Amino acid sequence: CFLSHCLLRWRQRWLTAKDCACGRLYRIGMALTDSLDELITSGAITPQLAMKVLQQVRSTLFVN
Repeated sequence: CFLSHCLLRWRQRWLTAKDCACGRLYRIGMALTDSLDELITSGAITPQLAMKVLQQVRSTLFVN
């Protein structure tokens, strides 16, 4: 599934954050992706909306 692949890539990015001693961000990211996955599975949101949420969070948290 495309969405599962995208969520896996996001989780890998959060794991990188964990390796950089950002454990709090790691836990937030894992909770976010789990919640988005549940919302998609239940039909509450579309996969496209979930990706927009993830992109917004990433751009907010990982500003260079």
